[in-house]
Amino acid sequence: AAINNTVLDFDDYLVTRIVEQTVHLDDLARSIGNDDGWPLPDDTYDLVASVATEAGRRHLGPQTVLRGLYRRGFADDAFPVF
Repeated sequence: AAINNTVLDFDDYLVTRIVEQTVHLDDLARSIGNDDGWPLPDDTYDLVASVATEAGRRHLGPQTVLRGLYRRGFADDAFPVF
């Protein structure tokens, strides 16, 4: 079996943790009926949105991201990155 020697630097690792925590906090909030979620710093939302946009662009293509962000009714009003 091949071994993947990809190295993730510490800053990029922290970004993955911030994204994960933000998404899980939102899931937790919704699970208890808090549809507004918990307030987080704007910088956190900016980072998470940027990561999701780039992931969507790479996975689905730029046109799908554009439509998901700016078109009503596209993909059932959801932005399915994965």
